[in-house]
Amino acid sequence: MALMLAPYNEAMRIGMGFNSYTQQLCVNDVVRKRGGVAASEKDLRSVDTTQGLPAAASDKDAAILCQPSGTIVKHRGDDGQTEVSQVVSWDAGFVDSLSDVTKSLNISGALTITCAALGGGGGANAHYVDSTKFLKSDAKYNIQVKVTNQKLVAEDVTEFTPIPNVPGSKFNEVYGDCFISGFIEGGVLSALVLKTLEDKDDKKNIGGGLNFEVGNSFISAKGKADGDYVDNKKAKTESTTITISWSGGGDIKPNSIQQWSIENLTQVAMEFPDRVAVCPQRTFAILTKYSSLRSFHEQTVKGSPLDYEIAGIYTGSLLDSYMEYKAMWSDLAQTIKEVDRGTARLRRREIDDKLIEYGKSVKEDYDKRIAKYNDFKTAIAKSPQYNNQISLEEPLPPNEIQPYLADTFGLDKASRDCRFEMIKIVREVNDVTADPKVATDPYRSWRYLSPNVFRMLLPSDKVTMPSPEEIAKMKADLEAKIQECAEKQKQIDDAKMQHTQSSDQAQQEAQALSARETELKSQLSEAEKKISELTQSLANAQQQVRDVGSRDGDAQRRISELSQSLVKAKQEYDALQNRFNELSAGPDITIYAVVYGGVYLNNANMENRVRSFAQNNQAFTWNNDFFMCDPRPGLGKEGTIVYKKRNQTVVVLAGTEGRPGQFR
Repeated sequence: MALMLAPYNEAMRIGMGFNSYTQQLCVNDVVRKRGGVAASEKDLRSVDTTQGLPAAASDKDAAILCQPSGTIVKHRGDDGQTEVSQVVSWDAGFVDSLSDVTKSLNISGALTITCAALGGGGGANAHYVDSTKFLKSDAKYNIQVKVTNQKLVAEDVTEFTPIPNVPGSKFNEVYGDCFISGFIEGGVLSALVLKTLEDKDDKKNIGGGLNFEVGNSFISAKGKADGDYVDNKKAKTESTTITISWSGGGDIKPNSIQQWSIENLTQVAMEFPDRVAVCPQRTFAILTKYSSLRSFHEQTVKGSPLDYEIAGIYTGSLLDSYMEYKAMWSDLAQTIKEVDRGTARLRRREIDDKLIEYGKSVKEDYDKRIAKYNDFKTAIAKSPQYNNQISLEEPLPPNEIQPYLADTFGLDKASRDCRFEMIKIVREVNDVTADPKVATDPYRSWRYLSPNVFRMLLPSDKVTMPSPEEIAKMKADLEAKIQECAEKQKQIDDAKMQHTQSSDQAQQEAQALSARETELKSQLSEAEKKISELTQSLANAQQQVRDVGSRDGDAQRRISELSQSLVKAKQEYDALQNRFNELSAGPDITIYAVVYGGVYLNNANMENRVRSFAQNNQAFTWNNDFFMCDPRPGLGKEGTIVYKKRNQTVVVLAGTEGRPGQFR
């Protein structure tokens, strides 16, 4: 069974009841530990999330976005001791509806509709993008990267603890259908690229950013989206809007990025797991159904949780219809202003036989529902004892299915009817919340007018739409651009990795050189001490000979042996001194460098080029546009390597005796 998740907010607690359909928090401490002890953060335990998943052979092979989707395991250790194992999942591709975006983020369509109806701004953290602009775009490319650092669960929290005297009809309102049993820590990045073809000479470029802050009883979320740039390469204006939102990873947007582009978007997305490894946060709550608890079935509980899994597809269609109506409502307000100013002229739609027939069927369905409502109302009136237990809502009247007038009065009526259809969708969500079987009733007709039909009733003007060929080419160009940027970023990451390996090798060699130098210094010190001792012994022996004036053979032999030992010690000292001098001087040129994003030059071919350059006695020049590498141990006194990529041609420079030099 797939893991049930909901977006995390700070009000969530272990053991808290939760409604997975409306994503509304319910009563605290519904599920506890044995003995009725309330759960706390101390009861959370980390579990392995990497079992059964493919591990990347190395960071070099773990580049994301080079494939449309995938899941890999990456192991990271920042300080050489602490290792972080991450599960990185990504999905990049074209989407058709907003429900696809909310579903990928585990956000309920019912929550989004309800929050929007209550005036909650974006409604949920999935709506970091303008729904109106989304619906008007010809190509919608969604990028999502999910990083899981660890999964925290409370395995001992299994005791269902109902509240006494709660009626069965209030079960889902009080408890929900599941409870919070754990959390996911890591990060989530979502980005949306919208492209639109417009045949307009006067193109309006709406720049800047979109900021929202949502806070209510349903959800608490913050996010931001910056962007909007226009590409005018063709006769038709091609507008590209990029919005991005993330949680975890800290401040992932470098100061150098002033506005989002395809290049820096892919760079930030591919580097996102590295940032999450350093700065994770809770991203999702793990949900568990009450029906999976043994203690729930062992107790006599009034009422039972509802099964909302069957309502997912229907709720997604409700969300898409609601957002289409929301976009039309916004457009109608703008159109009314333009008509009043005289800057827009519209024409009324012509009604045809099919539209008339459709209107009749809608009216017949409403008459049947209002008749049933009146029958129930009469029956309840005859049984006063049930008045307080049964609540009926009168069916909302249908749209007249008549084209609206092409003037301010007609547009105003269309705006009111548009808002009325949105209210019907909200009521439909409430009906599904009360009874999920509503979503699968094959005989239940729609309680609201299809936004496609409503759009046919609105006054129109002449609108030129892009051809299918233009849209297909635009999508292909966008996908190719993203793949190209991902491959380029992967090459940069590979070069950085090789540079790090070369730097580590240089440091190891420098450490070995330092250790050998220390050892030779110690040996030289011992040799000097030995020479001093031998010199002193020889002087003492010679003094003894002078004092006694003896020509004894033993004394002469002793002096000869000491003299030979002294000569040998000096020879050893000279040899050690020569070796130490050679070691201190080092090789002629030792180079460790790499050209980022270009060609990697190893030590051998780079050293040959520097030797050739030095022998040719070329003139030294300097260009302030070049960048200098960080100094690395083992470079010696020959100078510092600098590099730059110019017009796809690698230019490497070498310095000698502190002066910069140049060769190509």
